[in-house]
Amino acid sequence: MAKKKRSRQHKTVGGLFSKRADEAKHDAWDEMEQAFFAAAPPDIALAAPAAERFDDLDEGLPQRLSRSRGRRGRAELRDAMATLKRIAEMLATAPWFNRRNVTIALASMMLLIGLSAVVFASR
Repeated sequence: MAKKKRSRQHKTVGGLFSKRADEAKHDAWDEMEQAFFAAAPPDIALAAPAAERFDDLDEGLPQRLSRSRGRRGRAELRDAMATLKRIAEMLATAPWFNRRNVTIALASMMLLIGLSAVVFASR
């Protein structure tokens, strides 16, 4: 059987690579080394940038608006809590309010949410 002829392009001559291949590899490595070291950070550390500050965010707002907003918000919250208490008392003492139906509805909702979570977690 005849042997196949193989390319001797990258073969060694006397145990050494040809000069052309060796020079081409060396030149490419030099370019890569130069690009790597050019992209490296400097040896001298630069000063750290100033920390971010958030105290200047309210500079554009008028002083009256920012002060009155807090007082008005607390008063509105107090009024809303009083309204919620009145509604809760009214529902607790209402004759038409059936606690058994509300309990069944809440239990059904909890079961539905639990089953949905199980189906979602299984996927």
